[in-house]
Amino acid sequence: MINEITKIIKSLSGRIITFGIVEKELIDEIVKNKKIDDFLVLSFTKQIKYNNSNDCTPVKKIKVNKIKRKNKKKKFDYMLFEVSDIKESINKMIYESLSLAKNKIYFYGNSKDYSYSKILNKYKRYGLKIKIQKYKDKNYVIEIEMKKINIFVKQYYRIIDFFVFTYESIGQALTS
Repeated sequence: MINEITKIIKSLSGRIITFGIVEKELIDEIVKNKKIDDFLVLSFTKQIKYNNSNDCTPVKKIKVNKIKRKNKKKKFDYMLFEVSDIKESINKMIYESLSLAKNKIYFYGNSKDYSYSKILNKYKRYGLKIKIQKYKDKNYVIEIEMKKINIFVKQYYRIIDFFVFTYESIGQALTS
């Protein structure tokens, strides 16, 4: 799995943002890659174990809207997500990644942490090209190729997601 992610990192260029990548060897690959102009390494829940760069300091509270506001003019070419790190706010991250990413989005993780079918369903409705690689130990890597999406379509699906989430929350509260 780590070997597959290092291959992906070696192929990246331009501006990238990562969420949940804390392994020192992966961060080293990002730093070594000369084609990467600018990178941002963030983590919601894990401590980043890297001391050689100011870009890799741990962040206690990440505000995605603030990232979006600061990078309004310059989108990120690539986004890398480790699913177990963002599973609490995955719906918001999926919605915001549509605005922040320019070329490709990568998700990787284990099916025990978060089901990849939920991620696939969220992105398929926008008509994006999706490739998935499954591994024997229930790990997966999802590659999503971006295209321009109408803002009204994004808002429509965001409203639908809100009502579905509310309906599921009420159902869980009544059954427990």
